[in-house]
Amino acid sequence: ITEHHSIADGWSGPVLMNSLHQHYIAIVNNTEPEYTKDTAYLMTQRYIYDHKHEAERYWKGKITSVDAINDINSLLDKTIDLETYRTVSDSRSNHMTIEGDLYHKVKDYVSEHGFTVNVLVQFLWHKLLQVYTNSDTTIVGTTVS
Repeated sequence: ITEHHSIADGWSGPVLMNSLHQHYIAIVNNTEPEYTKDTAYLMTQRYIYDHKHEAERYWKGKITSVDAINDINSLLDKTIDLETYRTVSDSRSNHMTIEGDLYHKVKDYVSEHGFTVNVLVQFLWHKLLQVYTNSDTTIVGTTVS
């Protein structure tokens, strides 16, 4: 299966599967599946295009409140110049699996406090950056659904 990241999330997957199921049921019952044109994506793109300059002004204003780039050199094997270095040429990854009792404790904790494991992981990442960079502000780019 190949799918775009915009439908590989927790919200869109069930919508896609429900639509597929409804079409399947219609075909099994020898009826024509209902097709409706969904313009939400096109309307969203139009809105973004029409408000592009407002968004740019907003973010340019926000970025001026940031003191400096978070210096992550203490996390790296070799020092880099953050003023000129903008790409990762030797990417690496590290995997950690939380299982068993610890996994259930984490799931129970986030459920009890009304947020997700992803939010907890993002918080921990920002806290780690804050500690290592000695900065009150951390900025990390993420993709959202």
